[in-house]
Amino acid sequence: MKTSKAMRKQMILSLVTVMALSMVASAAELDALLELDLGALAEVEIATVYGASKMDQRTIDAPANITIISSDEIERRQYRTLAEALSAQSGFYMSYDRDYQYLGVRGFSSLGDYNTKILLMIDGQKVNESIYSSSGLGTTTPVDMDLIEHIEVIRGPGSALYGSSAIFAVINVITKTSRDFKNGEVALMVGSYGTDQERVTLSHQFENDAQLLLSATRFHTDGDDDLYFKEFDDPATNNGHAENIDDDDVYKLLLKTEIDDFSLEALYYEREKKVPTAPWGTIFNKAVESDDAYGFINARYQSESTEKVSITASLAYNYYDFDGQYQYDDGAGGVDVSIDDAPAQWIDGSIDLKYLQSERLSWLFGLYIRDSIEESQVYEYAGETYLDVDKPVDSHALYLQNIYQATDALSFTLGARYDHYETFGRHLSPRLSAVYAFSPVSSLKMIYGEAFRAPNAYELYYDDGGDYQKGNSALEEERITNYELVFEHYFATEHSFVINGFYYEMEDLIQQVEDPADGLLVFENLDKAESKGVELSYRVGFENGIDTSVNYTYQYGTNNETHDWLANSPKHLANAALTAPFLDRYSATFSLQYVGKKQDTEGDMVDDYLIGNLNLNAYEVLKGVDLSASVYNLFDETYSSAAGEEHEQTEIEQDGVSVHVKAVYKF
Repeated sequence: MKTSKAMRKQMILSLVTVMALSMVASAAELDALLELDLGALAEVEIATVYGASKMDQRTIDAPANITIISSDEIERRQYRTLAEALSAQSGFYMSYDRDYQYLGVRGFSSLGDYNTKILLMIDGQKVNESIYSSSGLGTTTPVDMDLIEHIEVIRGPGSALYGSSAIFAVINVITKTSRDFKNGEVALMVGSYGTDQERVTLSHQFENDAQLLLSATRFHTDGDDDLYFKEFDDPATNNGHAENIDDDDVYKLLLKTEIDDFSLEALYYEREKKVPTAPWGTIFNKAVESDDAYGFINARYQSESTEKVSITASLAYNYYDFDGQYQYDDGAGGVDVSIDDAPAQWIDGSIDLKYLQSERLSWLFGLYIRDSIEESQVYEYAGETYLDVDKPVDSHALYLQNIYQATDALSFTLGARYDHYETFGRHLSPRLSAVYAFSPVSSLKMIYGEAFRAPNAYELYYDDGGDYQKGNSALEEERITNYELVFEHYFATEHSFVINGFYYEMEDLIQQVEDPADGLLVFENLDKAESKGVELSYRVGFENGIDTSVNYTYQYGTNNETHDWLANSPKHLANAALTAPFLDRYSATFSLQYVGKKQDTEGDMVDDYLIGNLNLNAYEVLKGVDLSASVYNLFDETYSSAAGEEHEQTEIEQDGVSVHVKAVYKF
């Protein structure tokens, strides 16, 4: 059913009322908190972040607007993917085309873009692969969500430290270690749409303080067994019904070991997805098979040589492979099959030297090298090869950062990174920020930054022989300039308010468009684009366990030349959540997410939507056993995501109400 505007207002009013009542019930607690003196304020606990400056800082002191998504939040709200967790934060929103989940940030979400403008790291290791520059955020999330200790959400340009793809945000996923488990866990989840997931995690700590963690996860869903697309509503195409072709199978492995200053981490995932939307002109009601595999082995050394000098070095081997199979009508009543194969291998490494010159002055010197072994793309149609290219691109970078504490209240962060690519040449990414602390719990941040993304192998060279898409080897890097003003205040531990104004100007934005000369899709550097807006976040957690949060984002993205509103760019985003414990061992979380209306690729409007989720958690119902039950899209809202140019559809309907039940046994 479609939620009426009146019902939406009632749902929002109900949640706000419950939040207000919870605050009134804890009024005495709040009064006490607000009466704290300056010394007591210094004892307020504020989360720390590492990825913003490659050093541990309180989020309020770091040069960015940062959100920490804790393992407690992941458990309470039963986030299934990184995209779900991130879209609940200010400035982020999610789209899904029945193949991949895509994350929009602050008004930018280019259709046909595989999350290339967000840098994703697992424990500091970059995982954006080298064919499509994609970051796995949906069921391609590289690690099981239960294995995440916390997520660092670092908004704004990060190229001054991390180079390409760190345009809109850096997402650093910190995984759990063996110390977070006793001996291990076994988890089982079952749910709607024929969904099930199993996980086995084993942990061991040795007498010499070495530790070992090994975990394996299997996920399967049948998906929706009957999807209707009006664009194919014809007897020749099953009256628009795609039946039993929405399957998704995922396998994940994680290995972590650590001894003294050395650590080794290995990660692997494989995903097999059937795509029911008939993209790229394939036969309707015949699944496109979309398979991804990714893995890395990363060795890291971290040591404090002296009180003033520390060194971190890492070296990783990375692997990625995409296989796609597409079925086309051969014009004679038969089927022709096309195949995409895109394997890649690369080695990357970095060395960071940190020098504490004085109590007020610190330096970071860094070197990054990426040696690409293989970046292959093969396209076959009906047994004939139309594309067979392997053009690996090496790159290297030097970066420098200075943090200067000018006074007790004022600090500056100045940094820059020089990158060199074999394709387009060199790029310099600067960053400058000033943070003024009004008190130990209140700060104002002024931030300027520039970032870029290098064109990837898919955008440069993919050509299917003149059927639907061609390459563009003349592409240049896309660049962005960012200005931000952030005010943060902590009333107490787990009680905070953040307001953030931002302005982005992007040049040579890489987007997939149709070439009017031949009707083929091609990636091009388009006109300038900009986005401006404001984010507000408020959270309060009480000693009685009640936790409330709300955030709102206004964003407006436009093409600077035409002044047109950008496609897939809603102006309004909002989230609210309330967690309440009961009966000692139980808690309930109710959350709402609102995404405003937006334009599709044809300029038509995609309706706004408001969805609710309900999560129930029961702890230690039996010795070592936790249970949870989740209802997603609680009110069965009918809503859609905008679709890319590869689809006949301009929008794709999303899942209705679904239920998941989960059991975790800890031993």
